[in-house]
Amino acid sequence: MFFSNCFQVQRDIATTLMPYFASDGLVKRSLEYASTLEHIMDFTRLRALGSLFSMINQAVRNILQYNHSHADFPMQIEQVEKYISKSLVHAILWSFTGDAKIKVRNAMGDFIRSATTIPLPPNNNMPILDFEVSLTGDWMPWSAKVPQMEVETHKVASPDVVVPTLDTVRHEALLYTWLADHKPMGKHIKLDVQSCSE
Repeated sequence: MFFSNCFQVQRDIATTLMPYFASDGLVKRSLEYASTLEHIMDFTRLRALGSLFSMINQAVRNILQYNHSHADFPMQIEQVEKYISKSLVHAILWSFTGDAKIKVRNAMGDFIRSATTIPLPPNNNMPILDFEVSLTGDWMPWSAKVPQMEVETHKVASPDVVVPTLDTVRHEALLYTWLADHKPMGKHIKLDVQSCSE
C-alpha cells in the first residue's frame, strides 16, 4: 500500500511540474536567463539541471516522509501542488544561480517574479532567496531559522566557534539536500564579505 501511494504522489508531482518543463516553460526560460548571468564558476547547463533535479528529489522525499509519518492524514493534492510548485522556484533560484554573487541571485529572483504565476513571497524589499518553502506550501523567511546566540568575548576569535548566520543556515540546508541525493561533492566556500553587503 505504501509503495502504491508513493507512486501516486510521484505521478501527481510529475503532473504538477510538467508545464514548467515545457519548451516555453519556467525552467527553460530561467535556464536560458541564468546562462547570460555572471557566475563565480563556469556555468554549465548539465550541472545546473543536475542540481535542480537533486533539489526536486529532496522536495519529493519531504512529501513522502511526511506521508509516511502521517499515514492517517497524508498530504492532500492541493497542498502537494502548492508545496512542489514553490519548491521548484526555490530550486531554480539556487540551482541556476547559487554559485553567483548575491546581486546576481537577486536578479534571478526578479526574473522569476516576472516569468511565473506561482505565488511568491511578497515583494517587500526581501528577495525570494531569503525565503524557503515550508511543507504547508507557505513561504517562510530563512531568518526565522537562524538561532540567536551570545558568544562570550574570549571565544570570539576561537576557530571552533561557528556563529550561525542566514547564509550558513541556507547553505547547510543545500548541503543536506545534495548529501541525501548521494551526490559526490567537494565544496570550496569562498567567503565574500562584499557579496554579503551587496
